[in-house]
Amino acid sequence: MGDTIKEIKDTIGNGSKWGLKVTYIEQEAPLGLAHAVKIAEEFIAGEDFVMYLGDNLIKDGIKTLVEEFKKNKPNAQILLARVPTPTNSVWQNLKTVR
Repeated sequence: MGDTIKEIKDTIGNGSKWGLKVTYIEQEAPLGLAHAVKIAEEFIAGEDFVMYLGDNLIKDGIKTLVEEFKKNKPNAQILLARVPTPTNSVWQNLKTVR
């Protein structure tokens, strides 16, 4: 949450406004996404979870993706999208394997 932590907590609070229970687990420094999951491991307690980044845009939402995950039980699920100019993409050389 970085420099905007106060604004986020002031806006989201404990989540009750939306019928949610929100728990904040803060990194002592920006040490990456894997570190964030690692320090949340006890809280996650072996349950499935979604890591949804604020800059991700998923046109039709994630409901069907979560249902697919629950049904197929993969170890992980990564979402990718075709882009008009793949040479501008970090993933330009990624090949899909099914």
